[in-house]
Amino acid sequence: MDYRIEKKDAFRIIAKKRLFSCDREISKKEIPEFWQKCRKDGTIPALCKYIKKGNVFGDSVIGACFECDATDRDFPYAIGAAYDGGIVDNGMTVLEVPAHTWAIFRCTGAMPKAFQDLWHQVYADFFPANEYQPCGGIDFEVYPDGDICSKDYRCELWIAVEKK
Repeated sequence: MDYRIEKKDAFRIIAKKRLFSCDREISKKEIPEFWQKCRKDGTIPALCKYIKKGNVFGDSVIGACFECDATDRDFPYAIGAAYDGGIVDNGMTVLEVPAHTWAIFRCTGAMPKAFQDLWHQVYADFFPANEYQPCGGIDFEVYPDGDICSKDYRCELWIAVEKK
């Protein structure tokens, strides 16, 4: 598994946020549909105008996945970008992300299947065999510009972690 561990200071993101079912089979279908809708309705280009050189995610748009526990029926998921100020467009939310240590996993392959497979591998293989465990309640899918349907597309999964 290709990963690195990095500490990051607190930062902010700007995002369009929506609730999704905690049922993985449903959310595996609905989240990609949310991305398609945001591409079509101008949300993605609107988010790109917030991307500034040298930000925490580089030139990438992100998917922000918020924690879902056993009692929840739904969880928030957002499509966003790093935010360092400016007018907040209608329908967008600014979120504070506290300082964390992050396990950052490289993902290669066509979306969304490559990411779905990586999520499974991280929780089935990485966490049981590693000194880290997830914490913090938010994870990021980091999508640089490129052909997301290509078998060579590269992106990252960021999971806030702490030592066990």
